[in-house]
Amino acid sequence: MYEERQEGLLEEFGVTMAAYLGEEREMVSTLKLFRGQLGPGSHTVPMFVAFLKQMAMDRPADIQTILDLKRAVALMQMTPATLVQALPLAMDGLQSQPSTLGKLVFVAERAVPAAAEAAQLRSKFPTWSPETVATLQRAMLENIYREMCNEPDADAPENLAILGLTAGEASRLREDVEEKAALAAAAAAAAEAEKREREQLQNAVKKASEYKPRIGKNQGVPTKDAPVDDDEDDEDDDEDDEDDEDESDDAEDEAEAENAEGGEAEDEAENAEGGEAEAAASGGDDDDEEEEEDDEDEDDEDDDSDDDE
Repeated sequence: MYEERQEGLLEEFGVTMAAYLGEEREMVSTLKLFRGQLGPGSHTVPMFVAFLKQMAMDRPADIQTILDLKRAVALMQMTPATLVQALPLAMDGLQSQPSTLGKLVFVAERAVPAAAEAAQLRSKFPTWSPETVATLQRAMLENIYREMCNEPDADAPENLAILGLTAGEASRLREDVEEKAALAAAAAAAAEAEKREREQLQNAVKKASEYKPRIGKNQGVPTKDAPVDDDEDDEDDDEDDEDDEDESDDAEDEAEAENAEGGEAEDEAENAEGGEAEAAASGGDDDDEEEEEDDEDEDDEDDDSDDDE
């Protein structure tokens, strides 16, 4: 029960100390608080180990973290002997996290170089040889400088000394960064130009697909979806529309006139035929009446002759 409580307090101290790293007043208060809670005895080494592990997980490997670790070492009054004892213990607690181990080695070798070398930190990796670790540490150093080389004080002698870079090495890395940035900018510009050309081509294809040819009566009349280029095209289209409408109206008037003339001719023909038929019919009736009258006259004459006899 006591050991679990102590382990919990140490873990909480590591999280709090790493969170306040760089803020000296809060770091001092944190040290005083947790030393009182942990009770009698020497807790300096386990407290520093808990802090180192949390710092390696939470903070980046950069110049500021290196400087903050130096302040923490001074505040906790870590001696070279206690540092040599604490550093390997922190490494042992991070064996499942190779990248975190790499950050801890990088920061420790620059914040407390003598103790880091004495503790042989590069031999504490579970699967990597010291040669592999050396290659990875060099790559980490160059990447860190590439990320900060555009900062105003990147080439300050004190910063280069903290990182362990010479002025010539820093210059070579900066030129490499600038060259890659120029290539990236050129590639981005080419991609943007290609994108604009592609969009222009797509717009041209779209306009061509929306355009409909002018045919027959509707010639010169733009479709609803057809693009209109300018006002002059609109005026030309309106004039074409008016001409087409006038031609259509003239054609309709001519057709109506022809229909009217044809109707009148048909009516006259029908009337003429009807008159002749009526005349013929009336002529036939008159002949019948005359024949009847002649027959009656003959009968009268016969009757008179009979009376005379």
